[in-house]
Amino acid sequence: MDFVAEEALRTGADLHLVHVPQLAPGLSGPFDVDWEAARAFGHHVLARASADAHELVGGRVTITHELVAESRGTVTDIVARSEGARMVALQHRRLTGIGRAVGTSTTQGVASRSHAPVVSVPASWQPENRHHRVVVAVHDPAGADHTLRTAFTLAGQRQDRLRVLHACLPCDGHGDEGVRREAVREDRFRNALAAQVQALRAEFSDVRVEIEVRHEPIGSALLRGAEHGDLLVLGRRHPRLPLAAHLGPVSRLALETSTIPVMFVETVAPVPVPGQRVETTTSPGQTRR
Repeated sequence: MDFVAEEALRTGADLHLVHVPQLAPGLSGPFDVDWEAARAFGHHVLARASADAHELVGGRVTITHELVAESRGTVTDIVARSEGARMVALQHRRLTGIGRAVGTSTTQGVASRSHAPVVSVPASWQPENRHHRVVVAVHDPAGADHTLRTAFTLAGQRQDRLRVLHACLPCDGHGDEGVRREAVREDRFRNALAAQVQALRAEFSDVRVEIEVRHEPIGSALLRGAEHGDLLVLGRRHPRLPLAAHLGPVSRLALETSTIPVMFVETVAPVPVPGQRVETTTSPGQTRR
């Protein structure tokens, strides 16, 4: 809730809380009775979330809430409500067993199909641990225009620095030869990125930019490169894949391992929709948005 409240205050967007009722596993009573119990629990969750949100924003933005009356599935319900939203925020918990499978499936499903950018906020994340840095991971500059622009925009809104992170496996070769090959590859990446960064720097003149190339596997590079960041920005999938395709492997890895909020954005700029808001949902057991 801290994350979405701050975003709403920073951007002036409305905050909409959504809860999708879910039946607890293993229930054996009449469906109507169990469903009413799930709805009653949902009202309780929304009341607490709404109270927390009002306390955090202090009347400076509009807060609304919704208990989904007829669910078509958690992912479908959330995706339908993401249209017109500025972003959708979900709490991600490190669960085990069936809970982990369901929670991860929900987050991945929403992140891959949402009409708006999706932020996964680890349950362990604390807003007090600030580094004043947004980190954006870029694999191929040729398909990163919208991802980079989003990261620059976020860094500008937050008055944060921006780190552009690129990872590649160490080159074959020993000693000086391996170092030389890595230097050549790093120069190639920086040169390919230069025109985009220069144009965005001119537009976002207040954003301080640093480019970091790490010669290590992408998983460890994301973790280590984002250690001193407050938000990690990733493209949802390869730009040539169709909309609603599954998240790419790097995005799934970041979702599972990142200790800071991760924002998944389209690599291609979406068609703008008027009247945007921040969408945040609470679902028992795994997600809060």
